[in-house]
Amino acid sequence: MSGSAEPAQPGSVGQGRFERVARIARIVLAGGLVVAAVGASLPLLRIGAHVLDDRELDGIAVAVALDWRDFGLERARQRLQHELDRRGVEGIDERVCALTLEADAVRRVACAWEVEVELPLRERPLTLAFASVARVDRHGTVVY
Repeated sequence: MSGSAEPAQPGSVGQGRFERVARIARIVLAGGLVVAAVGASLPLLRIGAHVLDDRELDGIAVAVALDWRDFGLERARQRLQHELDRRGVEGIDERVCALTLEADAVRRVACAWEVEVELPLRERPLTLAFASVARVDRHGTVVY
C-alpha cells in the first residue's frame, strides 16, 4: 500500500496540541521565575550598597584613629574628610563621626548614620542604622 496514510495512533490526535500547551506553560513559568528573582534581588541590591558603605566606614574609622595616634587630632580630622571624599561613601560626611578622647587616653573614632530605603510592598521606608567604631588605647594598639 504505497501512498496511503499511516493509521492514527490512539490518543495521538490531541497529543501535539498538549505538548505545545505544556511547552508554552514551561516558558511562561520560567519567565515568571526570572521576573520574581529579579524583583526579589532589587531590594537586596539597595540594602547591599549601604552595607558596603558601612564596611568602607569601618576601615576609615581605623585609619583615622591611627592618624590621630601618629599625627594628632587635626591631622585625623583631615584624614576623615579626605577618606570620605576619596572613597565616595554616599550621603555620609564628617558630621556623622565623633573623635573623642576617653578615659585612660583612649582615642575613639565613632561614626553613626541612618538611611531610609524604599522597598516594594512596604508602605513606609525601611530605616537602616549603621555604626563604625575604632579605638586606639594608650599603648597605641587598635582595639575594636
